[in-house]
Amino acid sequence: MFCALVMSRILYALLAWGGFLTYELTAKIDSFLRKAVRWGFSSHYKCLTDLLREADMHLFRKMTSNSGHCIHQLLPPTKVLPMKLRDSHCVFALPQCHYNLYKHSFVLRNLFFQLIEWMFGDIVFFGFDFSVHAMLCLQLADGV
Repeated sequence: MFCALVMSRILYALLAWGGFLTYELTAKIDSFLRKAVRWGFSSHYKCLTDLLREADMHLFRKMTSNSGHCIHQLLPPTKVLPMKLRDSHCVFALPQCHYNLYKHSFVLRNLFFQLIEWMFGDIVFFGFDFSVHAMLCLQLADGV
């Protein structure tokens, strides 16, 4: 019952509003989810950042693999290099972003997260919170 009513409300449009959550709001939602497990309303605990990352990866994979996807047009153009220097995991031209709303958008958040995963692998992400990854993504987006 908890999953059907409460989790469906949290997961609804999580991709749209999840990137704009502050650390405090994320902590409050995580606290609520932990209390639901402790009080017996849910059998397993999954933090909001994990839910957001799973949903992000799922939709981003669908979006990049299918050119007919309805939000495929939001992707930046593919980069064209005159010569092949070395393998690059990101095939898209990475945009410069100057506005906070754009920095936290779904497409940009996933482009830079994909780049960071490729550059550093899974070792960097062990034990870090998603907000740390988001900060790294935003610093890369600023060109720092």
